[in-house]
Amino acid sequence: MSTFEVQKAQLNTISQLLVNSTPVDTKSIDATVKELQAEIEDVKAEIRKERRVFMDSNVDASPAVGGLYFTKVPDNQILIAFLSCFGAFLLFTGLLVIFNKIPIAYFQGLTMPNRLTTVGLFWCISLIFTYIAFFAFT
Repeated sequence: MSTFEVQKAQLNTISQLLVNSTPVDTKSIDATVKELQAEIEDVKAEIRKERRVFMDSNVDASPAVGGLYFTKVPDNQILIAFLSCFGAFLLFTGLLVIFNKIPIAYFQGLTMPNRLTTVGLFWCISLIFTYIAFFAFT
């Protein structure tokens, strides 16, 4: 037999196996997927628990600032520092707009009441998003 005939016989055998094979049971696949998702959630919960135990066992952690428990975690201290610096930047930028010191035509064309309204609205929106970010990430 030539190699062509051998390959043809092998392909015929494989195609017969595929044609005669039984369909896959989707119920068992769904059950397996649900079981794996439950196991993944358990592992995530265990990781969070172990992280919390690890973070809480640090006796050298800095003390809470102002008696606020969430300022004891170093990650939260960095977030608070970032949000404070960002707030100072927004305050400085707002003051530049109010005093008409920004060389942008849109801001220079505003009247004082429009500038105050624009900056006030911007500060309120920024304050809301800052609080949402703070409570979402701590």
